[in-house]
Order: sequence, then C-alpha cells, then structure tokens
Amino acid sequence: MKKFIAIFGVLAISAGMTFAQNNQATSAQNGNNNEAEVLQTGMENTATTSQEGDRNDAGIQQGNFGGGNVQSNYAIGSIDQTGDDNTAQVNQRQGWAGGSAVSIHSVEQVGNFNVGLLTTYNGGNFGSVEQIGDDNYANGSQANGPNHDLTIYQQGNENEANVWQGSGSNNTAVIMQGGDIGGDINNNNGVARIDQRGSDNDATIQQRQGWNSGTLFSDHSIDQLGDNNQAVFTTFNGGNTGTIDQIGDDNWASGRQSVGSGNNIDIAQDGLGNWAKVEQINSTSSTALITQIGDENIADVDQTGTSNSVLIELGVYGGAERSVAEFVQNGENNYFETKMVSSYDNTVTGNQLGDNNYYRVGVRGSDNTVTMDMEGDANRGSWTIGSMGWPHQPEGNELSIDVDGDGNITSGTILGDNNEVTLIQEGNNNMIGTNWYSQDGVQIEGHMNTVSVGQFSDGNSSFNSVVGNSNTINVVQQ
Repeated sequence: MKKFIAIFGVLAISAGMTFAQNNQATSAQNGNNNEAEVLQTGMENTATTSQEGDRNDAGIQQGNFGGGNVQSNYAIGSIDQTGDDNTAQVNQRQGWAGGSAVSIHSVEQVGNFNVGLLTTYNGGNFGSVEQIGDDNYANGSQANGPNHDLTIYQQGNENEANVWQGSGSNNTAVIMQGGDIGGDINNNNGVARIDQRGSDNDATIQQRQGWNSGTLFSDHSIDQLGDNNQAVFTTFNGGNTGTIDQIGDDNWASGRQSVGSGNNIDIAQDGLGNWAKVEQINSTSSTALITQIGDENIADVDQTGTSNSVLIELGVYGGAERSVAEFVQNGENNYFETKMVSSYDNTVTGNQLGDNNYYRVGVRGSDNTVTMDMEGDANRGSWTIGSMGWPHQPEGNELSIDVDGDGNITSGTILGDNNEVTLIQEGNNNMIGTNWYSQDGVQIEGHMNTVSVGQFSDGNSSFNSVVGNSNTINVVQQ
C-alpha cells in the first residue's frame, strides 16, 4: 500500500481531519483498502476526495510545508479516482506571491495504476489533470507567481506528462495526449514535457495516435525562458519526436506531424522575435533541425515523403537578423543544409522534388538571395556565398539554381560584392564543377560579376572562374 509520508511527513493525519477554522473537507470512498488524507492550514480552504475502487490513495495538503510557511488562503483541491491502484496528490500553499488569490487544482483519474501529482506554492494558479486509461503519469508544478494555468489530459495507456512553470505570471501550458477532448482515440506510450519560466508564455502539446498507434513511442518537449513566447506541437500519429527550446522574448515556434512516423523536429531559438515553423505531413523518418540565434529570423520547412532531412542554422556562428530560410521537400532521401553567419536580410528559398537530392548552401554577409528548384533524382550541389576572411564581408549577392533531370552536379564559392549567378541544368549527367563538393565550378572573386550558365541536354560540363571587377560570363550549351 502506497503511503503519503513524503507529502505530509510527520504531519500526516487521518482522512478528513483539518486545522484552523472555516475549512471544509469531504471524503467518500467505495471499495477496499483505500486511503484518503487531508491536511489544511489557513482559512476557507476546500478539499474534496472521492474514490471508487480498490487500493487507491489520495492526498491534498494545503499549506504548512517548509516549516513556518502555513499559508493556504482560498485554495481549493479536489481528487476523484475511479479504478484500482491509483495515486493522486495535490499540494498547495499560497502566500506572498499570490496573496489571497484562488489556486484550484483537481485530479480525476479513470482506470488503473494511474499517478497524478500537482504542486503549487503561491496563489492564482489553476490546474487540472484528467487521465483515462491505465499506467498514466502526470505531474504539474507551478511555483511562485500568480495566474499560472495548467491542463493535462491523457487518454490511453502508459503516457507521461510533466509541466513546470517557474517564477512568473500569466503562463499557460496545455498537454493533451489522445484524441480531441472528449474523443475516443487513444494515445499510448507518449511522453510530453513543458518547462516555462518567465511571463505571459503559452505552450501546447497535442499527441493523438490513430491507425498506426500500436506500441509506437511519441516524445515531445517544450522549454521556454523569457516573456511572451509561444510554442505549439501538434502530432496526430505515433512514433514521432520533437523539441522546442526558446530563450528570449516574443519568439514563436510550431511543429506539426501528421500521417507518418519516425519523424523528428528540433527547433532552438535564442533572441527576440524569431519565428520557426515545421510541417511534416505524410512524411516518414524525416528530420528538420532549426537553430536561430539573433533577432527576427524566420525559418519555414515543409516535408512530405520519406527520409528527408533539413538543417538550418541562422546566426549560430555570429548574430543573424531578419534572415529567411524556406524549404520544401517532396520525395525520398533528400538533404538540404544552410548556414547564415553574421548576416542581415538574407533569403534562402528551396524546393526539392524527387529522390536522393543533396544540397548545401552557406551564406555569410548581407542582402544575399539564394533560390533553388530541383526536380529529378541524384542531384548534388554545394554553394558558399561570402568570405571567411576579415574584414571582407560581401553584400548584395544573388544565386539561382534550377535543376531538372538526373545525375546533375554543381559546385560554387562566391567571394566579393554584387555578384549574380544563375545556373540552369536540364537533362542528365550535366556537370559544372569536377565534383559537387569541389567548388571549382563557377568561382567568383571581385566585384560586380555576373555569370549565367545554361545546359539543356546530356553530358555537358562547364568550368568558370572570375577574378577581378565588372566581369561577365555567359555560357549556353544545348
């Protein structure tokens, strides 16, 4: 039989017994070997415990943890358990951080071997845990500060949810595992975590399994530190994972996974006003990794297909602001990577349609624009705009790549200012560099250079090098 020694310590008392005046405690039990313990210290507290089944435990302690800290004020706690071998706990203590603000926490469990734990220290918090199924675990802790909000809903078996909202106010966290609230779709083996510290943050995680639920494992977490950050995870089928980590203020991140499994989303943002969105729809075993450091960066990724991968890093090796990276992958085994370093107002737009495409784009400087559109199979490429030297920082470069066909290879490296490069390959087995990673096809060093290459058939090769100022190269092979 589980005991509540850890909750009440030496102050553990029998069911329904209270301290001080004007408190209310109601307990009703129907079954065998059930326990219910209530400790209330303060004024005008309300505790309700109802258990139906066998070998269930309950708790509810309001006030009086930490020695002389005895506040409980207007806290309301409620536990309702139906089933066997369930454990529920509600701890509440109000005081200086919330004054007499109402803190309401409720646990309702239907099923067997469920554990629901809630702990709040100061007032103004609202929390609720509802678990329908077996072997579910939920825990929410809302430390100091008023007006925290917590909702955990789990429908299914062997799910785990944890919410921590530290010092701050007006935070909201919602974890729902299962179908829509009131729905009949179970989520099994799901893990969801939310950690928020700051003010006015909002986080939502939803996991719902359907046709491919089985024993697939879903794991999503949100960690936010700062003010006015928002993060949302929505996944409708099992076997997907994701992480959102935001530090700073006014950041927004969203991840959506639907109809597929084995997908992963990892979004990390550090700064002000960053925006990131990843959608993996009808996708399997795809990965999207986005890291943004700086202010007002935007990254948007849309993946459809199998085993696609996107890596976007903005400002990782130096602050980046107002950079935009958008990419769409539709096919199988495609890869895209871009890094923007010490850059402003850069834009990367990519589109991969087909299978086994690979591309790397690096941007360093200001006002650079990269546009890629690839259709076909086994295309390769690698381009770097910028300079690793100092103080040389190229500005105003534009690169456009259009590939349609199979086995095409490109290369790159642009150094200088105001360069414009356009590459178009249509057909099979076209090459501009000796290899896709050699970066010996189209090298530019200087200022105001323009290179245009068009290859529209099979077996063409083009090697170009521009050194100096105001150079122009036009190559057309048909």
